[in-house]
Amino acid sequence: MRKLSSAELPLPPSKGIFMLKFCIDTLETALQNNPKCSTGLVVLQRAFGIPNNDSDADGEILVILYADDPTFGYWYGHIQRHPTKSNGYVSAVVWCNRLINAPTPRLLFARFRYWIMDRLEYEPCSSQWDGDVFAETEALVSATKALAKMIEAFDLELRLPGLSDRSEDHRTDDRLLSVYGMTGAFDENGAWDPPPMPSSLVLVRTRP
Repeated sequence: MRKLSSAELPLPPSKGIFMLKFCIDTLETALQNNPKCSTGLVVLQRAFGIPNNDSDADGEILVILYADDPTFGYWYGHIQRHPTKSNGYVSAVVWCNRLINAPTPRLLFARFRYWIMDRLEYEPCSSQWDGDVFAETEALVSATKALAKMIEAFDLELRLPGLSDRSEDHRTDDRLLSVYGMTGAFDENGAWDPPPMPSSLVLVRTRP
């Protein structure tokens, strides 16, 4: 084996790199030690699930597919029991103009339902073939497999109409409207309920 010359040997990290890491670690520790500095769960991971009726075989799942640039909105994958059919699940890719986040899984799902189903901050996205943004299945496992295929096929240029020439051959899958609704949940005065918050924070109602 040829011996590397001194010019080819990797350089040791500079003192500046060690200092920068020390500074970052110090600030991360300070952030972790203050529970009021919260960045929610989606900074830590991208897939979440909660059981229904305390059953491991029945639940609701939420994943975040895209949150890179708010210019293009935020893209979620969602699995839930079909809201109108007694048996079966719905798997869907959902576009929203809000980053939905929370410090706990239950609150995360409550906020998702609030912004999507109550406030209707969603739109059906483009579909190039049946099953790439919406699927109905009979079991949680098959719903998960369907969503996994959607995730594997996810391409922002295909899902966002007009973003590129690649999205010209598309249709909008309107089946999502029958799942998440179109009427919203504002009261007779046109005011929304406040979004779900941790018990220490309270918000007042807002008008649409």
